[in-house]
Amino acid sequence: MKIFKQQENIFNAVNSMINHGVAVLEGTKTSATQYADRIIMALKPYETVEPIIAYQNVPNHGYLYYLYDANKFDVSSTQLKMLILLADASNKI
Repeated sequence: MKIFKQQENIFNAVNSMINHGVAVLEGTKTSATQYADRIIMALKPYETVEPIIAYQNVPNHGYLYYLYDANKFDVSSTQLKMLILLADASNKI
């Protein structure tokens, strides 16, 4: 799973939300939430996607912010937590 950077095209993250129900974002709270807001605006036409921003402490990056689809995952979902850990493990710092 990819960690999306603020400089990247937001539609890659939008596609990740639609296809996987999650988009992991790089950056601090300020930069990640600004990027998340842009992604949320781009997701407006998709009525079946309910994006929620969250963060998780992870071993390699320290923490990661992410958007998840509340229609696919519960915030306490083990599967969601494992996807974030996978993104952390598979993306070099």
